[in-house]
Amino acid sequence: MRFCANCGIAELAHAERAPRCVFLPDDWTAPGSEEPRFGSDPGRLVEPSVPGTPIDGLGSILADIEAYVTRYVYLAGPHDVVPLVLFVPVAYAVLEDPACVPAAPYISISSPAPECGKSRCLEVLHKLLGDERALFVPGSMTAATLFRAREQGPITLLVDEVGRLLGRRDDSVKELVAILDSGYRRGAKVPRAVPAGKSFVVKRWPVFGPAVFAGIGELAADTTRSRAIPIVLQRRPREARVEPFFEDEAEPAAERIRERLAAVAPVLASALRRHRADIAPLESLRDRTIETWRGLLAVAELAGPPWLARAVEAALALHGDGPGAEPDRGTALLEALKEAFDAAAADRLPTAAILERLVEREGEPWPAWWGQEVEAARDRGRPPRRAAAELARMLKGFRVQPRVIKLPDGSTARGYLRADLERVWAAYLPEGERNQRNQRNRPASGVASVTSVASEDGEARDP
Repeated sequence: MRFCANCGIAELAHAERAPRCVFLPDDWTAPGSEEPRFGSDPGRLVEPSVPGTPIDGLGSILADIEAYVTRYVYLAGPHDVVPLVLFVPVAYAVLEDPACVPAAPYISISSPAPECGKSRCLEVLHKLLGDERALFVPGSMTAATLFRAREQGPITLLVDEVGRLLGRRDDSVKELVAILDSGYRRGAKVPRAVPAGKSFVVKRWPVFGPAVFAGIGELAADTTRSRAIPIVLQRRPREARVEPFFEDEAEPAAERIRERLAAVAPVLASALRRHRADIAPLESLRDRTIETWRGLLAVAELAGPPWLARAVEAALALHGDGPGAEPDRGTALLEALKEAFDAAAADRLPTAAILERLVEREGEPWPAWWGQEVEAARDRGRPPRRAAAELARMLKGFRVQPRVIKLPDGSTARGYLRADLERVWAAYLPEGERNQRNQRNRPASGVASVTSVASEDGEARDP
């Protein structure tokens, strides 16, 4: 019997002979190697004896996944395809052995408007994973559905229209978000009381597994978004070409890829369990971001140096200082506040003035959140109380509270001090320490007194 040199599947198991396939006898050995490249079990690759050694044929599988994804999905960013490609074999490996990676990858696919290919991207991923490995969620799911779906294994969630699912503010959504936030960690479980005769017992339901979220705009839940790799899709320009996605035509190629992935999954899972990815190239990123990428990075290392280089470059570009990188909302707010204070050349600003500056910032969430209220409050000559309270709530986590400040004209208003924010800027913003040193040399406004009247819960209460 002969086996494919790329995917390890027996020749007779091939639906049709792929162009890259080269069939070798089962006792074939690589030059200088004492071990057969393939075992006697058809379709099963042999794990390299040295941990971290590239797995033969894995790079070819990744190349086929990339070709399949880009055949149907327009990706504007040069790095967007990399996490999508690496995600697929990780999903196979995690279902084979849930302990093979320390954290399951989350991906957030967003767009600024409809018809940018988000649902199509989920459909393509679903086709590559198959029903037995992925659950397609069209914008509606309960917490019970989630942990029952994963009772038998870490199935991948493909969540479409995630804004409808996580955008509400009721208790059921809070429970679902809490489960998703813990579900990326290996071995994550949630306790639930289930009937047992005339009484109840506590059962711990597994919730660990990969997930892809798709929707217009960014994920509403900050905590879930911080665990996800961001991919922003754009509407396809006329000159760009992708093929129409017809399931009957797309299925044969997807089936061949699924067969190859199913063959490599046991070997990949075992190799991932033994291999610890080198995270040094990502040390500039946040710890949680690195944790999300560890499984993907390990697959890239096992696929060979070209894929490792692409994975590192994509991670830095999507999360670091490269194109497409976006800060979380808290950090974005701190950056906006710093620019507001710098532009005003002041050591204190009233809350109303801060909100006015925030809602003028295009491309950020503040105009959508607070723009109408700030404009209406300005027309009425009254403070925007709800927006002020939400601003205070966001800053409370940084231990920054609103105060009653005295302005240069002698009046008082609720607002914020630069001195309270400088320590936070130094900790959270790039080059914060250098910025902080520069601000120490800025002339003070000469205001004499500041009275702190922050409430016990830290929320703003405008006069």
